[in-house]
Amino acid sequence: MKNTLYILLLLLCPVLFVQCQKDETAGVGEEVDVTFTARISDVQFSTKAMGDGSKVDKLSVGLFDKHGNLVWRNEDDIQISVSSPATVKVPMFKGREYDVVFWAQSSECTSYNIDDLTAISITYGSGSINDYATIEQLDAFHCLKTGVSHNTADKTITLTRPFTQLNMGVPVSVLEELESSGYSIGSVKLTVGGVADEFNALTGVKSGDETFTFTFNTLPDGIVKVKNDKGEEIDYKYLATTYLFASEDKVSATLEVFNGNETEPFSTVSYEDTPAEPNERTNLFGNTVKVPVRDEWDGNPDEQGIEINGLVCYIKTAGGLAWLAANNNDLKVTSCTTFVLQANMNMAGKTVSAIKLPAGSTFDGNDKTIKNIKPIGNSLFTDGENLKIKNLSIDGIQVETINGHVGTLVNMLRGGGSFEKVDIKNSSLKTGNGAAGGFVGYIVRKNATDRSESYTVSFDDCSIESVSLDATISEGVYVGLMSGYDNKEILNFNASNKVGAGIEFDYVSQYIEGNEGAWLAETDYSKYNGWLGEEEYYRGIVNFGEDRFVPRWDGSKYVEPLLANATYDSGTTAGANRFVVYSPFDLVGIRNKTASPAAIYLRADIDMNGQGSDGKFNVPSNFTKSAYSSTDDNTFAPFNYCTTLDGKKNDDENFSIYNMSISQIEQERAAFILYASGTTIHKNLNFKNCQTVAVHKVVPTDAKAYGAILVSNVDATYTMENVHAYNCKVFALQKVGTLGARISGTSTLKNNSVNNCYVENYECTIKERFESGAKEILGVKIKNVYADFYPHGEVGGMYGFIQGNSNLTSCSVNRTTVHAFGQDDQEATIQGDGIWGYLAAAALKGAGYYLVPGRHVSKLIGNIRATGEVILMDCKVDSETKCTNRYDMHSSTCNYIGQAYIVKFLDNEGSVYVDDKKLTLADCNRNTTKSASLNMDSLSVVVPEINMN
Repeated sequence: MKNTLYILLLLLCPVLFVQCQKDETAGVGEEVDVTFTARISDVQFSTKAMGDGSKVDKLSVGLFDKHGNLVWRNEDDIQISVSSPATVKVPMFKGREYDVVFWAQSSECTSYNIDDLTAISITYGSGSINDYATIEQLDAFHCLKTGVSHNTADKTITLTRPFTQLNMGVPVSVLEELESSGYSIGSVKLTVGGVADEFNALTGVKSGDETFTFTFNTLPDGIVKVKNDKGEEIDYKYLATTYLFASEDKVSATLEVFNGNETEPFSTVSYEDTPAEPNERTNLFGNTVKVPVRDEWDGNPDEQGIEINGLVCYIKTAGGLAWLAANNNDLKVTSCTTFVLQANMNMAGKTVSAIKLPAGSTFDGNDKTIKNIKPIGNSLFTDGENLKIKNLSIDGIQVETINGHVGTLVNMLRGGGSFEKVDIKNSSLKTGNGAAGGFVGYIVRKNATDRSESYTVSFDDCSIESVSLDATISEGVYVGLMSGYDNKEILNFNASNKVGAGIEFDYVSQYIEGNEGAWLAETDYSKYNGWLGEEEYYRGIVNFGEDRFVPRWDGSKYVEPLLANATYDSGTTAGANRFVVYSPFDLVGIRNKTASPAAIYLRADIDMNGQGSDGKFNVPSNFTKSAYSSTDDNTFAPFNYCTTLDGKKNDDENFSIYNMSISQIEQERAAFILYASGTTIHKNLNFKNCQTVAVHKVVPTDAKAYGAILVSNVDATYTMENVHAYNCKVFALQKVGTLGARISGTSTLKNNSVNNCYVENYECTIKERFESGAKEILGVKIKNVYADFYPHGEVGGMYGFIQGNSNLTSCSVNRTTVHAFGQDDQEATIQGDGIWGYLAAAALKGAGYYLVPGRHVSKLIGNIRATGEVILMDCKVDSETKCTNRYDMHSSTCNYIGQAYIVKFLDNEGSVYVDDKKLTLADCNRNTTKSASLNMDSLSVVVPEINMN
């Protein structure tokens, strides 16, 4: 029995030990009262609307152990403020550390449920608060002091607001304007979204995402001075104020203002992403109330409604505005440089003439509204030149014309201008022959094609909503049509502009999300969709926020190409058939004009959108490893020749062609430029994510299909310098390389690179005959020497085939894959000329004429046919570049050339140097897998029939 009890005690000991460890007070000293001094922070909001904690008279304290367990809780009715600290005694065991939570609020407040300090629930009462005294009850203060003990030196507690104070106010001058218009603010509703409804005072974590509405039936007393956005100190009156826990330290807010006892607001203003950080004040002042338009025009122009003061024309009444419109040529009008509205104007839907503002003038709406106006067949300001329009609201303008461009403000804007803080709503525009824009119909130079002119048009802090556009040429939310003849025409849409609901137009703009160039693809442009309807030339600079937006090619659209002019296009040479490219539509325009331009100067990044909407290039089924079916590719027709191609941006950068698709089915050549002859220079250009496809035509004797991104076939004094390919793919049959397919003549290939690219060919079962024809070899006449090959081969990561005299300097291939089929060297068939030809076969075999070089695959160059001098200096291939199907090396020390050779019965032997070391050229290729033995069986000789008679 004793043994059993002993064993039982041993089993229980660990349990009892653990239980003792959980007892926070076991073995701890005596309990003592620790006195804390609590005060409200003197960092106050200093508002006239709030009492700043004057109602706080209840203090709750929670004592938590290190596990977060509440071990003591107390509530006292204590008046506490900045000037009146309160002392609180908190019981603690000596030798223990605690976290202490303090929460202070008004005893009248019913919005906070503080039964659990780790989950203080917030209901804001019934959700309807109708006086500022009630709002003041929401004022509360919080402090968390961690790691305290009975002997903690600092026992002072400073409480701060754990929420934001949100205030909305209006200039007193606006209230006076309302009163003069017969308005009296009866009530105000403030609706706030993104509000947390629970607060953990121990961790500071807020949770919930609710929307609450506060109704104020009286306005607070007093005036507060606040600086406006111009830095001027102005008297403001509070309309609404409250305290809020924000879910993510920002809220949305909508302020509705009601006249007297009316049930519909006469002014509604909304704010998104308003900052709402703890213990901070957020003031939304300024234009929080829209003053309604009351004064209706009686239909009579009134010169007395105009006042001239120097160069400033003040428009005091609706009749004065009508008089201004009817007297555009009056000296009073033409002598002014600034026009200022002094009242809201309701034109009562009556027709008026359009206002013709003098060139270079400013129209300042002075935060006023023009309502219900019908300019006769025109916009409000008709055509204009270099105008500045600001601080104006248009509520209801109807513009309709049979012929011409239309806008709510300006039909045709020449020579630049700006629009700042202009709001358009409840309007319609219609033209039977032209473009329609929510602000401007058409932006253009004074002389559309005069490159000596320039202009800038900008939109800043403007908005538009509930506007319909009906046009035949183009429709744009802000601008219907832009000239954009070259990049000295600039249209800026700053990020502060907005588009609300109710915009109606059916024109599909090029300027939409998803149609921007690849270099901008990570930016969301959806808010700018259709802000510009169309551009005539796509060479102008159209900025959305910080980025220039140039549309991708749509597969069909093009513009008349622009001839190079060194005065306006730096780094170019003027002349016939020499063009500059500012957009993909330029490049297509050049190709539609000529297949062989003398020069192309790239002067902007362009995106050819070769993949189409599915984002995938089509790869024919011949290429079994990569085949992919896509039916919406935007393929570009290659140029035949281009003597000069230059994409220099500056000393450090090139311009780039993105996403170009070249697809030549049943053609011999495929590349951006098919041929080079004479003296040709291609330099300073990047190709990014481009693809070339060449598939041979099935014929009995010839199955060529050369392919490259830049150039297919060179027989020239040729230069390729500072040309780089990134993420490009080439699919072809024979003589295939990323940058060049076949390079012959005299060539300089310098500082070029291939990066993360892919090259693939396919097997072809059509044999081609490689032959010399009649020839004399070693003094013996030969009818023919030939070998039969399949076409596939001569594939390199950068160049497929090089012949002639070439200098390659600082060329590199990086992270690139070559997946290709090649051909081994073939035994020659020698057709002798008479009996002596037959007898000479053995000698020819010994001299090395019995092999014809094959078609090889390697990382930099597939084959070098060394008929001249080929020099490679400082050329490199990185370790990540690989050949995945066939890999040929001329030698172990030159592993990026498939084979360097001559054809003995056709060529004179040249030289190949790699970093000053001369390569040894075999009879055909000493490194071939074919034997160099003198075995007569290895020679195929065709013996002619001999007539013994």
